[in-house]
Amino acid sequence: MLPEFRNEPLTDFSLDSNRSAFRAALARVESRLPIEGKNRIGGKIVGAGGGGFLVLYGEDKTRLRRAMSSLGLREIRFRFDFEGTKMVAES
Repeated sequence: MLPEFRNEPLTDFSLDSNRSAFRAALARVESRLPIEGKNRIGGKIVGAGGGGFLVLYGEDKTRLRRAMSSLGLREIRFRFDFEGTKMVAES
C-alpha cells in the first residue's frame, strides 16, 4: 500500500540555493537515464505549487522503466486526450 499523498512545502525558486539544488537533483536523474541512441528520451517537469511530475518519453519503455526504478522513481501511467476542452461541471 502506498503512503498517504502529501504535497511538499512550496519551494522559493527566487533563491539561488534552491535553484542550484534543483539543477543538481535534475542533473543526477538525467545522468542515470538512458538517453542515447535509439532510446533518446524527452522530458518535461509539469505541475504547480509544492508538487509536480517529471514526464518522460522513451522509445524503449522497458529500459526507461528499469532506469526509473533504479533511481527510486515511481511510474504513473497516463493517456493523452485528443478531444480538446470539455465542460465537466456547470453551476
